[in-house]
Amino acid sequence: MNKNIKYLLSTILLVILVCIGFIFLGNQKKYELNILSVIPINSEVILNINSLSDIEIASNSDNKMLNDVLNMSFMSDFRGKNIELSKLCSKEGADLDRKMIVATRKVSKKRIDILYAFQIFNSSDEKDLLGVVDRYFSNSKKTYKSYGGEKIYIYKFNEIKTYVCALNGVILASKSIIFIEDAIKQFNSKSNILSLKSFQKIYNTMEENSDMNVYMNFTKLSDILTIVGNSSLNRIFNNISTFGAWLGLDVYLDKESIVFNGFSSSLNNTFSYIDVLSNQEPQKSELINSIPSSVKYFQMISLSDSKRYKKDMIKYRLGAGCLNSYRRGLYSIDRKYKCKFEDLFYSFFAGEAACLSLNSNTHNINKNKISIFKTIGTEKTKDIIENIVLKRAKSLKKNISAYKSKIRLDNQAKMDVYKLDVDYIPYKLMGAMFYKAPSKYCMVYKNNLIFAYSKRVLLQYLKSSILNKSIEDNERYIKISDKLSSKSNFLYYIDVYSSFNVLRNLFNTENSSVLNKNKEDLSHFHTLCLQMSSANGMVYNNLVSLYSKEELKKPSTLWETGLSSNVAIKPVVVKNHITGYSEIFLQDTDNNIYLINSLGRILWKVALSERINSEVEQIDMYKNNKLQYVFSTKNKIYVVDRNGNSVGNFPIKLSSPSNEGVSVFDYERNRDYRFFIPTVNKKIYVYDTNAKKVKGWLFNRAENTINSKINHYRIGKKDYIIFTDRNRLYILNRKGAKRSTCPYVKTSGNDIFLVKGKSPYLLISSTDGSIYKIDFSGNKTKILHPKNISKKHKLLINDINCDGKNDYIYADSNKLVVYSDQKKLFKKTFKGNVASSLNIYHFSYNKRLLGICDKNTNQIYLIDKRGKDYYGFPVEGYTDFTITFLPEKQSGFFMFVGSNSQGLYKYKVK
Repeated sequence: MNKNIKYLLSTILLVILVCIGFIFLGNQKKYELNILSVIPINSEVILNINSLSDIEIASNSDNKMLNDVLNMSFMSDFRGKNIELSKLCSKEGADLDRKMIVATRKVSKKRIDILYAFQIFNSSDEKDLLGVVDRYFSNSKKTYKSYGGEKIYIYKFNEIKTYVCALNGVILASKSIIFIEDAIKQFNSKSNILSLKSFQKIYNTMEENSDMNVYMNFTKLSDILTIVGNSSLNRIFNNISTFGAWLGLDVYLDKESIVFNGFSSSLNNTFSYIDVLSNQEPQKSELINSIPSSVKYFQMISLSDSKRYKKDMIKYRLGAGCLNSYRRGLYSIDRKYKCKFEDLFYSFFAGEAACLSLNSNTHNINKNKISIFKTIGTEKTKDIIENIVLKRAKSLKKNISAYKSKIRLDNQAKMDVYKLDVDYIPYKLMGAMFYKAPSKYCMVYKNNLIFAYSKRVLLQYLKSSILNKSIEDNERYIKISDKLSSKSNFLYYIDVYSSFNVLRNLFNTENSSVLNKNKEDLSHFHTLCLQMSSANGMVYNNLVSLYSKEELKKPSTLWETGLSSNVAIKPVVVKNHITGYSEIFLQDTDNNIYLINSLGRILWKVALSERINSEVEQIDMYKNNKLQYVFSTKNKIYVVDRNGNSVGNFPIKLSSPSNEGVSVFDYERNRDYRFFIPTVNKKIYVYDTNAKKVKGWLFNRAENTINSKINHYRIGKKDYIIFTDRNRLYILNRKGAKRSTCPYVKTSGNDIFLVKGKSPYLLISSTDGSIYKIDFSGNKTKILHPKNISKKHKLLINDINCDGKNDYIYADSNKLVVYSDQKKLFKKTFKGNVASSLNIYHFSYNKRLLGICDKNTNQIYLIDKRGKDYYGFPVEGYTDFTITFLPEKQSGFFMFVGSNSQGLYKYKVK
């Protein structure tokens, strides 16, 4: 295994180990940080550990996050050595309650070494600790050499040498003799790391009660990156040595996160990027609302004074040695467009910018980058961009259509897009944050100027943005934002699980393979976020990583549309009579109704006063091939057009409330509709399309409150109106007169099922789940009596196993039970109550699946005839769902379901 990646990951582990030790031990005895003085100034990373005993206890803890790391392949050697060293210290009587420092340094082009510095209390303790070292290297050959008046012990085993030196109060150990010699040299000199003003600034801000401190030397960090990273990583951090001087972080850990926070200081004699940021006040971002929820990673800068930032960046680039390349980049834009593009840009730039990707495809990582700049106004920005593009077209004697076109979401949503002749404009304007971010096309949308590689990428962003769900609706971002400040100057976010390949490909081949081998364990640290804010002439940094042992792979939705609140009813797929395309009608828990197109865009939203309690049906009330939506609430019957407006004399205000909802019948299929609705006064009211009560309706009232919807069946040339109350089934004719007298049945209120054939009959269920066959003469036969079915069950009758016979499908409390031919076909249990969410979906003549929603786990299931989960299920969902075949474009079966985060999801069902 590559030693460099091993050292780095071992260093990360030390942070975790000690912080967990802090959880288990509480406050430990603290000491002065004197051993920092021997650490060479040119070290890249320094870990300051206050007590070795924390490491020992953390290694033996039952913390899942720690054990996940310790069980990774590259940590097994470290864990073994740590246990062995702890046992030796205990055996030799050496106190583990001592300070320790771990420092890294590049010693050759391909090698990083580590220096360990241990605190010693007195000469007796020195002897004990050296005894532990001797015992630890008992199989090694021991020699020594002198350097700077100090004795360096050399332990050699299998051609590998470890060097140990005892100074006054410190024991040093390293595999690099140069590291040891430099430490001795610095120990004997008057200058050390504590005398550096840039280090003192952050050292004085470190928390005294923190169990560990991490220090990073910006001027040397690139040394590590050039060893472990590939060319892409090196280019990204090309100027990191000019970013600042030192970064100091305190470390905190619980069972679900690791948090690093602390300050970074600027360079003493050079204007660094820390100086640039420190001249900006932290801002509460408005641009965050333009980052789609589906984003894989993004980075964002928020400025209080963009013009000051522009001037400061000139000073920074001058000190970093990249001012000339910056000016060449701007010149390439100015030359093409015959203008001072930077001046035009800052005339509309509102101080916020972001670079993001909606796709984690590593083969086209740069082509998928999107750059967004918040502007002071859409019209002004669009006028400026269109003007320079138009001038460019004229100068080349080309038609404007070569540079201006449209991208179209649907007939209602289209956007002007401009082709640009200069690529990487965001990088040329703003620098490394936009490295390789393309600008072949741009558009102006919602006060934002947006650059991308192609119109396809812009359309992808537009689709994601128009669905009303931003990153602030993303569950993982919500969790991590609790540990972030509401204001900042810079924010970086990455979904580690989804973007693991992007991160892995930043490392060289050998190190990348090590990370890939441990992908699943490392991906449990699923979200990473870095926030930077100016504070007291420095920059405050907050780095957070969230941990979860649970399955993190989010189901792949085609789109997610944000709503005002959660979906309240089963989404209904309806037809657009103008285009012929499918749309989705639904209601949320605030009683708003929505019409959403097939791309997930909300066409309209209308507020109702009550929840819909019926099915939503489409009718052609005016017989002109224009469709309306019919539904009811407890106190009204609605007919609304495709724009959400009530039509004719609707809504109808009911004289008595209805619990079962409206049913719509078209007896002769001539669009003379009748609206039947049962009410709590035991009556059934019938209305025509003029919202008038139909004359001649004879039915007076039921014996008890009607507990089913009103059904219409035509058998031969006869019409039957059928429903139940709690004690019996009713069979009426079209006028409401009784056709037959039905025997007593204590009905469940479930749907009434018609079985066709030479002798058709009805199937209903009683409160105990028994199934009764009732013919149209009123004769009753019990055909099934299942065990342990409650009166709150939901029943479907269908041929789930496609054998030509009816199966009886019960959802009752947390169980799904299916009977076939009097025998139990299967039983499946869930964590939550699923009784209200049972549906069946027909995919072909011999493929039918059951649908269930378990709100307790926020999962939806498709279940086959054997009771097994269908391929790819369960997936995320919180409501009854609709599955339908859509022939449009990429035809297939698609599913629409509400989420528990105020959204509607669209999935493709394979």
